[in-house]
Amino acid sequence: MYKRILFFLLVFINTAILCIPLWFFLKKKSKDVFEPIYASCAYIFLIFIIRSIYIYINGSPFLGHFPFDNVTYYKFIQALLLVFFSTLILIVGYYSKFGKIIALKLPKKKLYWKKNNLFFMTFIFMFISLSSFYLLLKKIGGLRYYLLNKHEVLTLSGTTFLKFGINFLIYTVSIYLIYFLITKKYKHMYILVLLLSLTYGFFSGSKSIFLGIILSNMIIYHYLKKRIKLTQIIIFILIVLIVFPFFNIYRNLDNFNDLKKGFKALTQITTIMNSFLSRFHDIDSLTYILRDTPNTMKFQYGKTILKLFVAWIPRSLWENKPIISFAKIFGETYYAEFFKGTGTAPSPTLIGEAYINFHIIGSFIISYIIGVFLRFIYEYLINKKYSFGSIFLYSQIFLSLSMIWESDIVPSIINILMIIFISIFVNITLSIKLR
Repeated sequence: MYKRILFFLLVFINTAILCIPLWFFLKKKSKDVFEPIYASCAYIFLIFIIRSIYIYINGSPFLGHFPFDNVTYYKFIQALLLVFFSTLILIVGYYSKFGKIIALKLPKKKLYWKKNNLFFMTFIFMFISLSSFYLLLKKIGGLRYYLLNKHEVLTLSGTTFLKFGINFLIYTVSIYLIYFLITKKYKHMYILVLLLSLTYGFFSGSKSIFLGIILSNMIIYHYLKKRIKLTQIIIFILIVLIVFPFFNIYRNLDNFNDLKKGFKALTQITTIMNSFLSRFHDIDSLTYILRDTPNTMKFQYGKTILKLFVAWIPRSLWENKPIISFAKIFGETYYAEFFKGTGTAPSPTLIGEAYINFHIIGSFIISYIIGVFLRFIYEYLINKKYSFGSIFLYSQIFLSLSMIWESDIVPSIINILMIIFISIFVNITLSIKLR
């Protein structure tokens, strides 16, 4: 009985600490639902706390049924404690002055977008996107393989830069929306690229790409047109719940007739919730890490992070380049019983990988850094007199920052830096004077 009481006590205190930003939100006169701490804490609540409750009710394919064996149970409790203290440190980092001070110290030059550069930018971005998609199809064996083998496509090594290239289509959508909102022109072009990007987002098999397109459009509309309300955010969350079963079915189908199962799934709320929550196993991973380190893997002392210095070299130039994603190595070691040889990359979680590197202090340091960085991004791009360029960058980076807790460290850094570089490229290209 005491095991269940301790579990619910930790669920309660974690929920309480995650509600601190909500308390700040309610106190503010000018409320901004897209301040990043809210989404970040909501995502932590989903992948660690809601998932824990789901495991309590339904069990886990990795941990078994609650209360597990004694060793696993106590490591599960320690994982919830680690989430609690890491979240507390995240919040302290966010509401400290350091992020705001850094934003105020850095210079910010506004670049004014020119309308006559728009079609030039469209040509460049569409060329990059289509060329990258063509090279990806050539690499994996054609369109049919791409459509019907999503698991292999999504985990295939050596395609990171090609996928970034394809995403230039998505950046074009955001650019056209900004121009449409400020000029009332380009409506039809915006709708066209939006439909193209949503189609790609679905057939890519990536939920984050598809939902990221919708979310980035909401953020741009929020800052340039009319503030998004909390009720509209709830509607977006409901869309997320509906989208998940379709993607889960599509990523495992052998033919397109199986998509009909998605419609059937929408009529069963239990199926939707299971499809949604079974996708997250982050508290499972954290429990594994606390239980099996250093027996399964010795403490790395920064080795997983050092790969950042070679991650930029394309695999086509360095065939024997080491695996950059720690998630793949994590799946082959900690989850060997389930995923060895499958190419599946279960999330070690950000605080989990930090723990494997520098023990508990690593989890606390990474949480504080993320808290300061979230505040810096918000202050620098939004609060410090935002421009079209800063809204564009914020809309593209927001989802990555919100979901960063489920990522591994090096791919997260690469993803964020790539988005920043692309945004700089967009701002410079749209601001230069063309003859």
